[in-house]
Amino acid sequence: GITIRGRQASRTEAPVLVVSPHSSFLDAVIIYLTGLSSPLVRNADRNLGKLIDYAQPIYVCREDPHSRQTTIREIIQRANSKEDWPQILIFPEGTCTNRTSLIKFKPGAFYPAVPIQPVLMRYPNKVDTVTWTWEGPNAIQLLWRTLTQFHTFCEIEFMPVYYPNEAEKANPKLYADNVRMMMAKALDIPISDYTFDDCKLMTFVKNVGMPHPAAIADIEKLRETLRIDVADRERKIVTSQHEFTDANSFLTYAQFTTQMQIDPAQEAAQNLFHKLYRPESPDVIDFREYLLLALFLVTLYKPKLSFVESLFQLYGVGGRVDRNQLHDTLKYLVRITRKEVNSIFLQADLDNLGTIDFNQFQKAIEHSPLLAKLQKNNDPNNLRLG
Repeated sequence: GITIRGRQASRTEAPVLVVSPHSSFLDAVIIYLTGLSSPLVRNADRNLGKLIDYAQPIYVCREDPHSRQTTIREIIQRANSKEDWPQILIFPEGTCTNRTSLIKFKPGAFYPAVPIQPVLMRYPNKVDTVTWTWEGPNAIQLLWRTLTQFHTFCEIEFMPVYYPNEAEKANPKLYADNVRMMMAKALDIPISDYTFDDCKLMTFVKNVGMPHPAAIADIEKLRETLRIDVADRERKIVTSQHEFTDANSFLTYAQFTTQMQIDPAQEAAQNLFHKLYRPESPDVIDFREYLLLALFLVTLYKPKLSFVESLFQLYGVGGRVDRNQLHDTLKYLVRITRKEVNSIFLQADLDNLGTIDFNQFQKAIEHSPLLAKLQKNNDPNNLRLG
């Protein structure tokens, strides 16, 4: 059942509707309840068919920086147009969350500097079958769970129109933050410093099976705070360490800060260490897990091959890997079977030594489709492995 509170403003009162929190594919019902308002839709969702086209959506390609500029121009133009366009409907978080907090609003909806109407979405169900996020079940599983419930309740609340002051009109980010604060207060949930890009990073790390996916965005920020990102410390460590074993990889806080050459008194250093905790061994972290995530961050938006080269050092002995270790170096970067790895390994290990180095690996894949995949950038915009 759907309960509607408040009144939807007309287009002249509020050209833009801002809907939060965004947590489910069922949120799309709002497009129809608001009289087919024009939603902001990912290019990737064009295949939803003609139905979505009736709402005269604004398409955005997230991966293309030019598309973002075009989208903002289109939003400003439509919001200020004297023509009879439908209201623009935007989920400003840009991604689905679990409704426990409001993540940073993307400023797109706030660029036109026009009044907006905030719209709250609530799902007051005993069993949550609708939340569709980066860490939960997929859409098909959720749809099945939802259909097997006798009732799924959804509340939609139209809040009073928000009129921006001069400072907000001049600064879309300030406008977005102030609206988010007001909506969070009405929902009685906190705000979160995570952005859409942070969520994308966490989604990618989870999807490819790397450890600590929920910590990756914080690790990225803490590395910047501690200026580790400038020092390129992790790559130097993996190059100089002959082999990482259980004996030398489980580090206490003091050992970790010594290895990383950071001040143990800094709060950011303590936070970084705690992000890698496992409840079963709270006094030590597995340094290999940290190095894997840090090397992933170091090679973001660079060819995947540079990540592979570092992983040869992390998983190998003196930079040489056996066939199992080769699988470990590739599994987070491309979809590949052990059989395919074995085939590449045999081509590379011409001397039958049982281990290969990075140069032998590169030679072996010279004419393989794998090379093209590894020359692509390590880019979490592609949320799954190709």
